[in-house]
Amino acid sequence: SPKAHLGEMAVRSPSVEALMRSAEQYKASAIEALEAHVRAQVAQGTYDFAANKALVKLYQFSPERCRPEVLALVLIKAMMARPTDDSTALRFICPEALADSTALLGRVAKCEALLEASAFAEFWDQARLADA
Repeated sequence: SPKAHLGEMAVRSPSVEALMRSAEQYKASAIEALEAHVRAQVAQGTYDFAANKALVKLYQFSPERCRPEVLALVLIKAMMARPTDDSTALRFICPEALADSTALLGRVAKCEALLEASAFAEFWDQARLADA
């Protein structure tokens, strides 16, 4: 399994592990399984950058299949993996039209920019707005 940057490595189900070891990870048919894996990471408090990156790549090539709420979870998980540059890597992959497609994704981007600028008080103000 790929090494986790921070925190606990996501325990992949056998089906997700097989998916990530095959060319199937590059097919739009993998989106549903990878989205479920993101939700499992949130529930379990784990992080799987490789699987999340594969999902964002699929969103890049099938933007009509993008679920903004799942993309937000992926970007938030990457933001929480600081000091890695995971969120930057994902932002380069994610088309701008998707990254700014909803108010939630806009708030996630704003929080990321505030963290990047070490504007911690403003970050927490914005993060609390996102909870509202």
